Amino acid sequence: MANLKERIIFAASSSGYGQILGDIKAIFTKGYASLNPNGWAGLLFVLSVSVWFIQRTFGIDFLEGTSGFWQRDSEDIAQHIAGFNMYLASEWQHPLLAFNSLNYPEGTRVTFVDGIPLLAVFLKILHIGGEGQALINPFGYWLGLSFVLQGFSAWWMVRELRYKSWCMLAFLVVVFFLNFALMARLMHIALMSHWVLLFAFCLYIRGYKNRAFPVAGWSILLFCAFYIHIYLFVMAAGVYLASVTTIPNRWRWKNVFYMALPIFILSASWFIFLLPLPTGAMTGDGGFGSYSMNLLAPIVGGYLINVNATFMPDQYEGLNYLGLGLIAGLCAALLVMDAERRAKLWRRHWALILVMAGFFFYSLSDHIYAGEHLLATLHYPVFLQAITSIFRCSGRFFWPVYYAIAVVSMALLYSRLPPRFFVVIAIFLIALQGFDLRPAYRQFRANSRMASTPQHMNYDVFDKALGVNSGAHTQNIYFYPKFICGADVHFNLLAFMKYAASRHLNVNTGYIARYKPKCDDIGAEIAESNPDASAYLFVTESYDNKVADQIASLELPWDLNCQPVEWATICYARKEDLP
Repeated sequence: MANLKERIIFAASSSGYGQILGDIKAIFTKGYASLNPNGWAGLLFVLSVSVWFIQRTFGIDFLEGTSGFWQRDSEDIAQHIAGFNMYLASEWQHPLLAFNSLNYPEGTRVTFVDGIPLLAVFLKILHIGGEGQALINPFGYWLGLSFVLQGFSAWWMVRELRYKSWCMLAFLVVVFFLNFALMARLMHIALMSHWVLLFAFCLYIRGYKNRAFPVAGWSILLFCAFYIHIYLFVMAAGVYLASVTTIPNRWRWKNVFYMALPIFILSASWFIFLLPLPTGAMTGDGGFGSYSMNLLAPIVGGYLINVNATFMPDQYEGLNYLGLGLIAGLCAALLVMDAERRAKLWRRHWALILVMAGFFFYSLSDHIYAGEHLLATLHYPVFLQAITSIFRCSGRFFWPVYYAIAVVSMALLYSRLPPRFFVVIAIFLIALQGFDLRPAYRQFRANSRMASTPQHMNYDVFDKALGVNSGAHTQNIYFYPKFICGADVHFNLLAFMKYAASRHLNVNTGYIARYKPKCDDIGAEIAESNPDASAYLFVTESYDNKVADQIASLELPWDLNCQPVEWATICYARKEDLP
């Protein structure tokens, strides 16, 4: 009893990242064996490989946010940059993630524009970016940091497993970096923070090995995960729940308190950073059953064995090829795992196995395809509709399963094979994995170095039409049709969001996730606006080039003077009609 109490107190006060920092300090000060992979040599190795990989893959201009990749103003990256800078330019308000320049005047949260809230708040505190400054783009540096942490995760994993194998470390580095799903996510920077998932597994192993729950580590990780991306948070939270089951005497009230503390801390933070949500936020959307993983995806996509398989059109969210080296490692691990080992694995880690199985089946969605063939249609309970509509891109939930397969397979091989034979097998698997995924890596590298596309809108033309640099004082832009209000304005809206961010304008809509705007209030919205500081922009093509007919149907309290400007029609209230 006393021993357990000491363990819990120790876990609450010093485990997790605080102890990891202490471990790193001890590596350099207490004479760890110099060539151990879980000592300073291993740490320097993974950091060196991370820096080399980042430099070779991206280049300095990518990290600085100035390469052609970041200049494409009609793709999703424009949403990240625009929303991020609009938030930095706004005044502090409650909740702390709120800003009003999108979905004006009610506003939204930087969470819903994929602006990486954790990074946004940090830079806002430092007064980096904001009103009167040019747009900043820190996402290249964030991506570089993510890959450094990806490499660090391999070292931390080996350290927590207490393995002294350079081959194990090298294999994990290769598998963590050359992740097919990770390399396919380049346009979505927040979702490339896979180190969140790897840190979760490291904390799981730490808790299991030490028989004490790493309270500080889980509190920090779940907080960071939630304010990086909600999908990563849910995946990490699944590992967290599995970790709870590995702690002895977990149902004693003190232990329950310590293990629930990370969730209490996170829930309390919502009232500071996120809540209350704006009207229409956090609504569900369609796509569950389409943005899924094909049953063949984990085994199809390599270079060495080219399987001719066609997936369904929207299953790009489920591109989760394991790689031939990992597939071979998994098969070898299954061969060396006897019945006794399987029973022991289940007895010790049943909760984590169930969580991974749940993620796997959820990734397949309710329409299970093998290639183009529909194998089964599942009927999820109605009460799960809220979850499936929010987490509609189910194919992403295979990501933690990928990492679990990699770690467990190599751990089994390491523990069951003679050391020299394991070295040979590991080197072979590393070479196989690298060669099989070489074309995927080359494509990933080419995508990061892609040249910019022609600008979707001429800023000078729009500046003149909106009177941005004149005495017109146009501050508020009412953009029609609004996002997801019928016509597809994806490219036009993304480009205009980035333009509005650079000119510090307010826009009544935006490319905002989990948001359902009012679509039938155009007349009322214009009537309630301030005509002296507003302009009304209609995407001409979306109204079949009949903007005048659309305006005539609104029954406005004043007439509008309109002019065509590239792909839009921009209107102002006629001064003589104003009261």
